[in-house]
Amino acid sequence: MVASALLVILLYAAAACASWAILRFVPLPLRPQAGSDGRYAAIDGMRGLLAYAVFIHHGVITWQYLHSGLWALPPSRLYTHLGQSSVALFFMVTAFLFWDKLLKAGPGMDWREFVSSRFYRVYPVYAVAVVLTVVLTLAATGFELRTGPLDLLRRLIG
Repeated sequence: MVASALLVILLYAAAACASWAILRFVPLPLRPQAGSDGRYAAIDGMRGLLAYAVFIHHGVITWQYLHSGLWALPPSRLYTHLGQSSVALFFMVTAFLFWDKLLKAGPGMDWREFVSSRFYRVYPVYAVAVVLTVVLTLAATGFELRTGPLDLLRRLIG
């Protein structure tokens, strides 16, 4: 159990060092400034830490699957907590940010622009992830379809 906690500390330390190195080499005028564009820098940082915790949680689940064939919550409560609690907090913080945006916009909230901006922010990454998943899956099966093309398409869409 101590090894689990040490690994988490090491992973966060590695992320902090990588962040420091990136900021060290990015010129000051190119860095996002705290409080610019109505953003909360501290909350953005907290969302990053929470997302990283979920990344660690998923990494542990994947490692467990690759070594045991079991796709389940990690046996360590620490890693389970990193995933479940971080997701809950991430969505609470996101709700706060959305509510703040809604209050500032008032009744004149442009919902069409809001939904459009969310779509264009999320969909490209989602599409790349789906394409990579399909390519990796096909590569793992030797590019041999084990189902009909229409069934494959239906499963990808649904």
